[in-house]
Amino acid sequence: MIREAYERIWYKAKPFFYAANLSPRPFSIQMDITDKCNFRCPGCSKWKGESKEEMGTGQWKSVLSKLKGFAFTNYISVTGGEPFMRHDLFEILRHAKSLGFKICLLTNGSMLDEEKVRELSAIGVEDINISLNSLKEDLHDQTRGVKGSWKKIMDLIPKLKNYRINSNISVVLTNENLDEIPAMARMVKENMLNLLNIQVLADYRVHSPLSKANPKIELDWHKKEKQWIKDKKRLSFTIKKLIRQGIEEKIEQFYLKTIVDRVKEYFQAVQEEAARK
Repeated sequence: MIREAYERIWYKAKPFFYAANLSPRPFSIQMDITDKCNFRCPGCSKWKGESKEEMGTGQWKSVLSKLKGFAFTNYISVTGGEPFMRHDLFEILRHAKSLGFKICLLTNGSMLDEEKVRELSAIGVEDINISLNSLKEDLHDQTRGVKGSWKKIMDLIPKLKNYRINSNISVVLTNENLDEIPAMARMVKENMLNLLNIQVLADYRVHSPLSKANPKIELDWHKKEKQWIKDKKRLSFTIKKLIRQGIEEKIEQFYLKTIVDRVKEYFQAVQEEAARK
């Protein structure tokens, strides 16, 4: 409840903080505990040059101990790369819980099974975000670069409701899957999952490995990106359809509106920045 109230206030107040050049304590913290990944997503560059030297178990425990109490909600997102590529993932998560952290684990779902979900639930992980870019097998596997990844996730989804963990689906909004978003939201509800997390498309180079300097990204990168949604009327139609569906199914309107607003703001900001070039 406190986290939800703070999120409402922060979403409305953060433009004023930024305008005044102020940096309040973060709502939550994201930890990329590895660059290693077993997927080959075209929209990501981490797998093209994974860092060879990564922090060890003791180092991550030390980081967690220092971060205790820093975020307002003591909420951390643990991701990678693919976090299940680390043999010590559960040990790191247990240490985080011993410090009182609330945890969200982000995964591509390929290495996840019921046994691991059961272990995550036993540790006390609050949320797990699983990437799914389409309800169509071919399209999802194409966006993840690995055949069979869709089937693995879809086989697991109906079983997630049996565990004490908020299971979420994360989808990257693209030109090819835009029309599927309302159907994906309905699938999430029908399987009694927690929410559909809509992510926006970014230039693939923003995911460069931690071991390399970030490359220069052109401001008009989206003009060359075939997955960028250029038809704004189609985007608007899908958003309105999602809102109507949310009202009919009595979905929490604050969160639905927040997602919609962020999507619209993102598209507008990218285009305005490119126009100023």
